[in-house]
Amino acid sequence: MPELPEVEATVRRLKPKVEGRVISGISVLWEKSIANLKATTFKKYIIGERINKLERHGKYLMFRLDDGAIFLHLRMSGKIAVFDPDTKNIKHTRIVFYLNDGRILRFDDVRKFGKCFFVKDEKEILNKIGIEPLSRDFSVESLKNIFNRNAKIKSVLLDQKLIAGIGNIYADESLWRAKIHPCRSANSLTEKEICTWRTSIQDILKKAIKAGGTDFGDNVVVGNYSPKIYGHDGEKCPRCRSIIEKIQVGQRGTHFCPKCQK
Repeated sequence: MPELPEVEATVRRLKPKVEGRVISGISVLWEKSIANLKATTFKKYIIGERINKLERHGKYLMFRLDDGAIFLHLRMSGKIAVFDPDTKNIKHTRIVFYLNDGRILRFDDVRKFGKCFFVKDEKEILNKIGIEPLSRDFSVESLKNIFNRNAKIKSVLLDQKLIAGIGNIYADESLWRAKIHPCRSANSLTEKEICTWRTSIQDILKKAIKAGGTDFGDNVVVGNYSPKIYGHDGEKCPRCRSIIEKIQVGQRGTHFCPKCQK
C-alpha cells in the first residue's frame, strides 16, 4: 500500500500538471470507487471546478477545488497520472477526469480498493487524520500523549487517527533504526526512545520521499528507496548480522531484528 512517501512523491509529480486546470468532464468506470456519493452526484459537484491546489494529507491526495475538495486514497494498488488525450484506458481504469487543457487525469486500480471522496468541507476528512510526521506539531510532547496507551507500539504507529501516513514499511524501518521492539507497549517508551524514534522516522520519510518511495516491482510505485529490513526476513540484519525475523502484529506482517530490538 502506498504510504506517506509514495503519496507525497505522487503529489509532487502531479502538481505542475493539474493545478490551475478545470475539470471539464468525468467518466466513472467503477462506481464503487466513489466512496460517499452516487456517481451522478459526484459528477454534478465536480464538473466545471478548478483544481486550485493539490496537497497530501496522511495517505490522501487532496484536490482543493473552488467549492469543496476531492480526496483520493490509493489503498493497495491505486495509481493516478496525467496522460495525453488520445491515451486509451486500460482494463483497470476506474475514474477519468478530463482537464481543460485536453489531457486526462486517470485513476487506475487493479484491486478496486482505492476510494475517492468529494466533500464540501474538507474538515470532514481532515479531522479524522492524525498528526503529520513531518509537521512542526510532531513534537516529543505530542508523541508522549499519543504513546500514552497500553498497546503495541507497531499498532499505535499504524493507527491513522493518531499519526498520519505511516504504514507497514516505514513503521518497521523506523522501529529498527531506533532499536525498539515492535511488540513493546507504547507507554513503556522512555523520553529518550521517543526522541530517537522521532528522529528516525523523519529522516527515513525524507529520504524515501526524495527517492520517490519504495518500489516492490508491482507497478504501483516507481521509486528507488530500499528498505533495510522490511521484506528481508531470513536475511542478515545490516547492523548486527543477526537474522531478521517476521512476525504478526495486529494482523500485519512485521519485520525486526531479535538482537537489535530486544
